[in-house]
Amino acid sequence: MTRREELEALADRVAVIDGVERSWGARSFEDTLLFVEVPSGAMLPDDAAELLDEQELTGANEAYGIDASGASDAGNVGDYEQHRFVDTADENESISRASST
Repeated sequence: MTRREELEALADRVAVIDGVERSWGARSFEDTLLFVEVPSGAMLPDDAAELLDEQELTGANEAYGIDASGASDAGNVGDYEQHRFVDTADENESISRASST
């Protein structure tokens, strides 16, 4: 199983955790991300956070050195609180913060 397939399966596992509305993987310019959405005003369930940590995903704020209230909190998106995680399992994959030009 490729890492991408592992992350797709992980997103499916996270999506069925009580308190999670949806979860999916995506590729940015250089990094592989996993998004998790919970109801607006809700916290990321501990079960989801622990599972993602076990699978070597790091909150995007922490991975990119962003000063924010939580390691993964990306704020409110519509009716959901969105959390973003970066796949840090592949040490050959660079972790970089996108910049605007």
